[in-house]
Amino acid sequence: MAARSAAQKHRRRLQHERADLESTLQALQGQLLSLVDEGREVAESDFSEEGGDPDGGVVERDRVRARIADTEEHLRQVDKAEAAIDEGTYGTCHVCGNQVPEERLDALPWTSLCVQCKAAGHSN
Repeated sequence: MAARSAAQKHRRRLQHERADLESTLQALQGQLLSLVDEGREVAESDFSEEGGDPDGGVVERDRVRARIADTEEHLRQVDKAEAAIDEGTYGTCHVCGNQVPEERLDALPWTSLCVQCKAAGHSN
């Protein structure tokens, strides 16, 4: 487990990360709603027998949906890291049980993998 003061430093970073992610998620969800509404308007006013995507919005909506999914996954990782701090297991690789180097935690405070396990293809 990372030293208590280091874990608290990481908790503060995780809290900031959570706030940023929640703000981003809210903005993306608003953007998606706007794109869906625009798509309905275009579909109602620009129906063609060829079908397809007259406004090109499908690709943009899919891109925003993918960003939402990525942001939600990142939030889950932040949740797990905060839970690990509470449980006293923060800073321990969940695959091999070795300490995650402090430098790695500084760069990615939500990680639960040491460098070797990440390089071996394991996922958080």
